[in-house]
Parts: sequence; C-alpha cells; structure tokens
Amino acid sequence: MVALVIAGQLMVALVVDQFGILGYPQIAVTPTRLLGAALLLAGAVLVMRR
Repeated sequence: MVALVIAGQLMVALVVDQFGILGYPQIAVTPTRLLGAALLLAGAVLVMRR
C-alpha cells in the first residue's frame, strides 16, 4: 500500500514539474522519467498481487 502512495506522489510530482504549478520551475517530462514512474507503479502492483 505504501508503494502505491509513493507512486501517486510521483505522478503528481511529474504533473507539477511539467506545468510549473505552485511556482516551481517547469521541468519537461521525458520518456525516461515516464518509464521510471511506470516501473514504480508496476512494481507496486506486483508486490500487492497474492
């Protein structure tokens, strides 16, 4: 469950970085960053499987 919370935080961080929300500088979402987020989410799903 903790891994899913962290994955959710990472997804929100990617959105904040992409659009520069809350006064943060814009940082482009690259394919490498998307792959990292997808792997984290896939790992969380695999850990939660029975």
